[in-house]
Amino acid sequence: MSRSLLRIPLSEALIATLVVAISLVFFVEAFSFPHMRADPGGGALWPQIMAACAGGGSLVLLLMRLAGRGPARPTGPVIERKSAQIIFACVLYPLAIIYLGFTLSTALLTVVLMLLLKARFLEIILFTVALTAIVYGFFVYMLEAVVPTGLLIDRLFG
Repeated sequence: MSRSLLRIPLSEALIATLVVAISLVFFVEAFSFPHMRADPGGGALWPQIMAACAGGGSLVLLLMRLAGRGPARPTGPVIERKSAQIIFACVLYPLAIIYLGFTLSTALLTVVLMLLLKARFLEIILFTVALTAIVYGFFVYMLEAVVPTGLLIDRLFG
């Protein structure tokens, strides 16, 4: 028999509480982000929107489960292997940015995700180049942000 907080398994309650707490931290920390002239909302706007959506959504689901009206519990496997691999790749992405830099990490993540989704070779190449170039251009030229080059790249190429 699983532990539960009223009508919620303990694991669900802990994860929902953790997401709300982390979202609150991100929301508050975003106030310290520098203001860029290219972004009228400032550098904090997008992270705060994302934190509010993640934390707010988690809070709503938690409250719905407490009220007994939340989504039904899955009857089959909780997570498929492919889903777990995609989540794992996305979790590793910020770490990869630190060591490999933004551009290489973004391209690598795109390739990995498309391989997991069984895309064809030409699609992978074209989409990876296009997406990486668009995202890089958005951050560097529109937002005038400095993208990280990565610790490994800095050591190798000075």
